[in-house]
Amino acid sequence: MRPEVGDTSITLPVTLDFKGGRSTRSKTVFWATIIIIIATILILVFFWLKSNKEFLLKLGITIGIAIVELRVFCIFFFKERYLKKIYEDLQASDGKLDYTELWKIFEIDAVHPHICYFKNGKKGIFVRMERGTITGKGEDASFYHYDAIAEAYNAAHSANLDIIHIDYMSGIGQDRRIDALTQEALKLENNTMRETMLSIYDHLMENISVVYSCFDVYLFLTNKGSAQSLFDGVQTVCEKMLGGNYISYTCMSRDAVSTLCRDVFNLEFFDSVSVSQTLVDGSKDAVIPIAYKSVNGEVTVLNKTHKQQEEERRQREHDMLLKREQEEMARKARKLQNNNKDFSDLF
Repeated sequence: MRPEVGDTSITLPVTLDFKGGRSTRSKTVFWATIIIIIATILILVFFWLKSNKEFLLKLGITIGIAIVELRVFCIFFFKERYLKKIYEDLQASDGKLDYTELWKIFEIDAVHPHICYFKNGKKGIFVRMERGTITGKGEDASFYHYDAIAEAYNAAHSANLDIIHIDYMSGIGQDRRIDALTQEALKLENNTMRETMLSIYDHLMENISVVYSCFDVYLFLTNKGSAQSLFDGVQTVCEKMLGGNYISYTCMSRDAVSTLCRDVFNLEFFDSVSVSQTLVDGSKDAVIPIAYKSVNGEVTVLNKTHKQQEEERRQREHDMLLKREQEEMARKARKLQNNNKDFSDLF
């Protein structure tokens, strides 16, 4: 199934046992809706033709069935509650989207490779891939570039890595290589040649400022293995990508990832530190971070460990049991005292 240079199509095996995916669920909902509607119409037609009930009663039953069926569709098929909650949340926040819904990162390592820790338990690394030039390369350059990308995806699968390509268009027109070429052209002694090369570079800069970005951003995610295995897998995948039209790669720091989020979602201001803290404070499920260790070694405790919580629970149960025993002993003592008093009264 691997394509060769010049191929316009490839033959894929027919797979009939695939289940799952968003498109599959959409088709299931669509056909289930159609079948239920048709079945309801047939039942109502049969009911109207065969029933001897009064017209108003038939009409009321028909309207009632339609209302109930519509509510079933809205709640179970069309996610009415989910969409209504989103709408109400947006109304409550005056149409401002909660940044924690975009971010989902509660910590980013300050040191290389700047591993990001997500609320859902995954960890990942944002990588900036610098593009190479295409000038002077053969007609097959595009094929070999995407062939290298395919090899990188295979390597990512072997390393249990998910790959997300981020369309980071804010980098358009920021190709620093043009600046280097311009500086070299300014050193030319021949005036005619210098003016010619400068005009060529100006024209090239004008074109790439509209349609060309000099780098790509990828996010590599996993929920398996250690941080070191994650970085080793990312290195392997990125080395495969360098076989294409990429010349280098860089692991993005907290500031770079924060800028990425701000540009992608068109935000005027974005403070990743405060949003991460808000995410930690509001954590009720998934991964709850225990402590944060700063660069200078200072440790800030955020939450108690599971073991500490278990010990506290056991201590509370022990205290409650002891309290109940003391109350039971006090009750028996009072009862015994009352019985002795009643016995003494007899004499």
